Amino acid sequence: MMYCPKCASEYVDGITECADCGVPLVENPPHLEYEEYEAILSTYNPGDLAVLQSMLDHEGVKYYFDGEQFLHTTPFVQPAQLMVVKDDAEYVRELLKNAELNMTGPAHDPAEGHEPSDEEE
Repeated sequence: MMYCPKCASEYVDGITECADCGVPLVENPPHLEYEEYEAILSTYNPGDLAVLQSMLDHEGVKYYFDGEQFLHTTPFVQPAQLMVVKDDAEYVRELLKNAELNMTGPAHDPAEGHEPSDEEE
């Protein structure tokens, strides 16, 4: 495996540069301090990920998408979950209240424990 020294993303052997950071990959994973993350929402929509990434990068929020790789399979295996540092969770929920997501697929808050109804989509 190869790793980005900046964002700690993991890549398969043969990839030499981080797709997000544009820096050369290294063989050893970077040392990262442990932080507890919390799931904020889930989505099957890659467009949502792009919108979320832009918003959170602009705000300087630490996050990652768990299961993002499954959005490239057909049929979708599972949704990608937006994971943020637990201390930032309430701020991010507030930030995303008026975000226009769900351009082509459902999104839901995993804490609610249900898929969106027709009114929510």
